[in-house]
This record gives sequence, C-alpha cells and structure tokens, in this order.
Amino acid sequence: LEPVAKTTNALIRRVDLALERERRTTAGIAHELRTPISELLTVSEVALRNGHDPADSRHALGTVRDVAGRMGGTLSTLLELARLENRVEPIAHVDIDLGLLVRELLRAHQSIGRERELSIDNRIGAAEMVGGDPHLLRIILSNLIGNALHYSAPHSSITCQVERNGHGWSFVIENETRDLSPSDLAKLTEPFWRKDRARADRSHSGLGLALSQALAEKGGLGLTFELRGQVFRAGVSPKNGLATPGE
Repeated sequence: LEPVAKTTNALIRRVDLALERERRTTAGIAHELRTPISELLTVSEVALRNGHDPADSRHALGTVRDVAGRMGGTLSTLLELARLENRVEPIAHVDIDLGLLVRELLRAHQSIGRERELSIDNRIGAAEMVGGDPHLLRIILSNLIGNALHYSAPHSSITCQVERNGHGWSFVIENETRDLSPSDLAKLTEPFWRKDRARADRSHSGLGLALSQALAEKGGLGLTFELRGQVFRAGVSPKNGLATPGE
C-alpha cells in the first residue's frame, strides 16, 4: 500500500496548493475591485454635493472614466486567464519577425519611457526570425516590456536582445531595479502580487506577469526571472524543441 499512499498524499498536496492559489486569487480580486469601487463612490458623492461647479463636475467625470478604465483592464485580463484555462484550439507555430514585433511594442510604450526618462537599447536586428504563436508572443512581450518600463529605476537604461544557442532562441529584457530582492522572484507571476511600493500605483493590477506565465505555458514557452545585483533580467524562450522558425 505504500506506493498508493505516496501517490494519494502527492495528489492531496497538489489539490491543497491549487485551493490555496484559488483562495489567494479570490482575495486579490476582491481587494482590487473594492478599492476602485470605493473611489467611484467617493468621487460621485463629492460631485453630487458640488454639482453647481462645472469644473468640479468635469474633474469628477474624468476620474470616473480613469477608474472605470482600470477596472475594465483588470476584468479583461481575468477573462483572458479564465479563457486560457479552457482553451482547446491548437497553438499556432509560424515564422515571426521578432525584430519587427519588438520595435512595434517599444513604439507603443514610448510615452512611458519618455515620462520616466529611460534610455532604451534595442539590440534586436531586422528580420530576427523565430517560431511561435504570434498572438501569444505579442501579449507576453508587451507585458515584459511594459513591466520593465514601469518598474525600472528612473533615468536608467533598458536593454532588449535575442540570445541564441544550439537549443533555440531567447528574448531577454534587462532593467535596473531598486526594489526587488531574490526572494521576490518566485512571486512575480502570482496574480495581484506587487511589491509594497508598487502597490501604491493603482494603475497596475498586478496581473501582467501572471497572464504572461499562463500564455507561455499554453504556447510551449518558458519564462525566467533573474536578479543580478540591481539588474532585473526577464526572458522568454521555447520549450519542447520549438527552436527555430518553420520547425
């Protein structure tokens, strides 16, 4: 009976871990929605009291729009995560111009870089071809790039590059950080986890890396996070032999 007991115990432990993740996620959702709802109620009450002032009313409407936009983004990401859990359609594996994709994503995020006065060193050349699912890879890289831009130290530099070896390719992005510690790396893909200092910024839900992890698992990719002194290094690379375009 010993092998049966060991197998049963291992199964129970996996179930316990899954339930604990569900409890943490549920608590995170409640926290994330409670805060903007309270903000909406407060802004609405103030606007109703000062309804005679057009400037105050416009400011209140702008705040309501911003809060609703953040809530919508959070809910969209949660729906995407739920959809991934039940996804049955096959993952595409086509040739992707990684250089073109990264340049497009950097342009889409360039306002953040200007605002924080960041220097971006994109070392990925033109026609840097890789194989994978273009939709999944675009979301993953967008989240990694956005994460680097939002959480890097102000006035610092960000580096994007492709590393190749006999086993395939790896997209790597590095940025300087002053908040992370090695013990934080294992928590980065937990839904709603954010460092205390980052939690004060309500524009980020803490779901980007969790979504990237789920997408990577569905697309046969692996995410890696490493801290080298004050340099945070995030990477994505294929698994299971999905190494080069056309394979």
